[in-house]
Amino acid sequence: VYHWKLVGTTVPEKIFDRGGKLAEANTQIINYAANSQGSWCLLTAISTPDGGRTIEGSMQLYSVERKQQQLLEGHAGCFGNIRVTDGPTSAGLFAFSERKHGSQQTRLHIMDVTTQPAAGQQKFKVSMDVQMPQEAPTDFAVAMQFSEKYGVLYMLTKAGFMYLFDSATANLLFRHRVSQDTLFIAAPNSRNGGVLFVNKRGQVMTATVNEQNLVPYVNNSCAHIANRQQVAFGIAQRYGLPGADEAFLAQFQRCFATGDYKGAARVAAQAKSGALRTPET
Repeated sequence: VYHWKLVGTTVPEKIFDRGGKLAEANTQIINYAANSQGSWCLLTAISTPDGGRTIEGSMQLYSVERKQQQLLEGHAGCFGNIRVTDGPTSAGLFAFSERKHGSQQTRLHIMDVTTQPAAGQQKFKVSMDVQMPQEAPTDFAVAMQFSEKYGVLYMLTKAGFMYLFDSATANLLFRHRVSQDTLFIAAPNSRNGGVLFVNKRGQVMTATVNEQNLVPYVNNSCAHIANRQQVAFGIAQRYGLPGADEAFLAQFQRCFATGDYKGAARVAAQAKSGALRTPET
């Protein structure tokens, strides 16, 4: 795997060798990604052990700084800089859809690969099983993209389904079939925090979050999430989205009652609707 800068007169620079299943001649490379810091790379490939009846995914995660690799079983992954706490700093996240060879179970993993945790603390990491739809039980992910604008993760599948996950908890927020034809590639839409994707007919489509309705939707429609109110509030808090004024007011009052005036001011600033910026508060 080489990197070649498009400016100047530099020559291609070798980053790492393909390893494991990805080095075999009958394996097809389908995607490559690197994080914005240039410290992590991900090579993704597919192969079939039974003449096309089963499509197995293999990934090679490589640390440029450590010059070490990890081989993963799965079909898609991506990097992104996402806020997973109410602090101002984004975490350098890596997400991938894992499916062990010979299994039909899909599991989503999201982890921080760039931040060094403080003493006594663990690195951010969440995971969640992903249920494929009944009409496509053998479906699998072909692309994943973070939305750094909304803190969510898009996953597109071969059968044309789009999944939307909360990056901080790995909870599934939404699933919908966006194409009746096979999807095979996707890219982030930097204009609106959404995702662009292409099907086998050559149709280019895009989807993004309705920022006015995301938080109310999680609150009211995601009954499968036991703590959906906390999940909705976390999204609103981190990304300044509307729809959680009552939760902001309750937290503001708790901070104020305990004398945490700095915390109360932070909560008021995070409530982008302005509901807490009144003469009473």
